[in-house]
Amino acid sequence: QMSYFEYQTSTNTIGINASIYALSSASGSANNYGVYSQANASSAGTITVGVEGSASNTSATGGARGVEGVATTSGSGAAIGLFGDASGSTGTNWAGLFNNGNVFVTNKIKVGGSSATSPNFPVEINTSGSAYGLQQNDGTIQMATYVGNGGPTGGSIGTITNHPFFIFTNSSGAKLTVLPNGNVGIGAVAASGAPLYKLHITEPAGGIITTFSENTFSGTSDGTGLYGRSVNNPGYG
Repeated sequence: QMSYFEYQTSTNTIGINASIYALSSASGSANNYGVYSQANASSAGTITVGVEGSASNTSATGGARGVEGVATTSGSGAAIGLFGDASGSTGTNWAGLFNNGNVFVTNKIKVGGSSATSPNFPVEINTSGSAYGLQQNDGTIQMATYVGNGGPTGGSIGTITNHPFFIFTNSSGAKLTVLPNGNVGIGAVAASGAPLYKLHITEPAGGIITTFSENTFSGTSDGTGLYGRSVNNPGYG
């Protein structure tokens, strides 16, 4: 059941059909809202939606837009096509929720930081201090990016859970494996528990050089192609 305003049917066959069309123009310093909607609920379990839009078109060539927002300004104030704010729920608060279909963004996306500055990259994540950024999981295995002091200060990518981290190419199996114990494997590492060493390189094909090290310095000083050292006595470098 709807209160105050239900709908207005528009049936134009050309141009634009709009059940609700609002235009706000001003030259002052006040904020301008084409449509401002606020919904409040005090009952537990009630879903509160500030704006919901639904549009359908039976034409083979016509489009349908449930909600469209356009904002233009000639000053220094921010232009916001759509603005959403949700708070107060002890469950989930969604400023925007897209239930079906895909989401297309022409320019850039920014997460965190200040809304007063524009993003510099297609996807920009700003965190305060040491924190995770992008995260993916299947309900058991979790991997993420991390920036901050997670040991040495810097940027990292890997698993959050106790699972190995892989790098693959050409949509095929892992080419590089990093186990939770720090062992690194390169190549077709398939032995049980492999990689078994801090650096474990395998290659099943014949005529392949698995390890090659070269020092290309040209001068009067000696160069070292490969150097190994063990501090144990006896030990093997």
